[in-house]
Amino acid sequence: MNKSTLLILGLLASSLPLQAPAAPGDLDTSFSGDGLVTLDVSAGDDIPEDVVLQGDGKIVTAGYQSGDFLVIRFNPDGSLDTDFGTGGKVATDFGGNDSAQEIALQVDGKIVVAGATDVGFALARYHTDGSLDSGFGTGGKVTTPSPDLGSFAYAMAIQSDGKIVVVGQETVSFTDPPKDDFVLARYQTDGSLDTSFGTDGIVITDIGGDYDQAYAVAVQSDGKIVVTGAGNNSSTFATARYNSNGTLDISFGTGGLVTTDFGGAGAGAADLKIQADGKIVVAGYTNGGSDTDFALVRYNTNGSLDAAFGTGGKIITDISDGGAGDNINSIDLQEDGKIVAGGGAATDLLGFSQDFCVARYNVDGTLDTSFGGGAGFVTTDFQVGEGTDDIRAGIAGIQANGKIIAAGTFWDATAMDINYAIAKYLGNTADLAVSSSSDSAALNSPSSSALGVGDSTTFSILVHNNGPEDAGGADLRYDLPTSLSLVSASATQGSCAGTTTIFCDLGTIANGETATVTLVVHVNEGGTISNSLVGSAQVVDPVEGNNTSTLTLTTIEAASGGCQLLK
Repeated sequence: MNKSTLLILGLLASSLPLQAPAAPGDLDTSFSGDGLVTLDVSAGDDIPEDVVLQGDGKIVTAGYQSGDFLVIRFNPDGSLDTDFGTGGKVATDFGGNDSAQEIALQVDGKIVVAGATDVGFALARYHTDGSLDSGFGTGGKVTTPSPDLGSFAYAMAIQSDGKIVVVGQETVSFTDPPKDDFVLARYQTDGSLDTSFGTDGIVITDIGGDYDQAYAVAVQSDGKIVVTGAGNNSSTFATARYNSNGTLDISFGTGGLVTTDFGGAGAGAADLKIQADGKIVVAGYTNGGSDTDFALVRYNTNGSLDAAFGTGGKIITDISDGGAGDNINSIDLQEDGKIVAGGGAATDLLGFSQDFCVARYNVDGTLDTSFGGGAGFVTTDFQVGEGTDDIRAGIAGIQANGKIIAAGTFWDATAMDINYAIAKYLGNTADLAVSSSSDSAALNSPSSSALGVGDSTTFSILVHNNGPEDAGGADLRYDLPTSLSLVSASATQGSCAGTTTIFCDLGTIANGETATVTLVVHVNEGGTISNSLVGSAQVVDPVEGNNTSTLTLTTIEAASGGCQLLK
């Protein structure tokens, strides 16, 4: 199985007349106007292999171009971040045919990229501005020669102590056919091999068969390392769990190993995620002969199949109805436990062409019919009408607000090369309801029921999430008229800032929960002040009519003015 390149990370726009309301799985038009971004970096092929989201919403991709590592950072709106590298791009040469495969962020914001060069594993660490970190390896770069006949790194995870675990395949024989095994290496924070792990920092595991290739790794909260990929001649999902010192964990599966087949001619895992309850979700593809499909399994903590997931712990989804090119390249978990899978969907029966495909599954493994117009999945074609030369592949990740970002490649029929492609989809559905009230008595004159110039009063604004999902990116904006001045602004979650324009960032409001904003204002002029309060969040809101509440204050002296709270 070859690792392919659709990347998903890691959930407001007004509708035009006669357009259907936005729904989960629709393209997010706040991203580059239509939800899609394409980028031609060079005259040759530009291949992104992985993507990560920064806390500020910026998107960082890693891949390769002209035999060098290529790291690109995009702003949240899809434009290139010119504060990173040169025009948003950084190329790194290890002196060979270099290929970046995985990217991760340290807690300090530094960017770590892992992949391969001619001699074996290759890693680089960058500062947040894209410059190489000289405190890592030699000038920011590390190479690890193969301990046998050849190494190729596919995946990486950063432990809580900052150590870096890289996994891939090790060629141990050039017989016909050649033989590959799982290989793991662990590095100290300075880039040196961690000699407390395996043999001088390296572990090689024979799963069984000729082609054992590790494509994903995750670290459990107890420090144990879970690795998955293809085993037994690319016929099964192969998953191994290691103790923190690199020995196989014999409490998992049989001697630390689990293989799972789907009854077809082939199968391979491409990604894994560990749930909050410790269960392990693994995803990739299964091949029934002429038909290749999405495939997922969920294991209990001891490696046994979880019977509460799909059928006996397994799921097969035929996206293209018989096509040979359906495959999952990456998965991510929403906060509510739903599983988002990104990959490619065949556009012809032979699988010569693919479109981006994003599917969402419920916790029990059934397709989430609230996503993709009832289908549970969506496909995206970056070059409609160009025949079979469209999308190559994909992987997945989710923003804190529930929106889904997919990045990968497409064949540019005009330039005749492979280029970057990024799509952003709407994710969560949540009904946000806003209500408000005021204390009509003056705070500084409690014996008086009338509110006059020089008095202060309080507004309370309730922002409630009716669900059915969490509402990320909730906020309120309050434009204060000259008839009022701000004394204080506070919120039960998040924070408020500003004096004439008050912006309250409420973060994520959980399903069924309420955030309260309290404003204390000083009355500068008399009269009637009518306040329109509008709240929103970065979700699909099925009932927009309850986002608005009207608040009216009557003061002693007549004056004009208005107060409006807007998203």
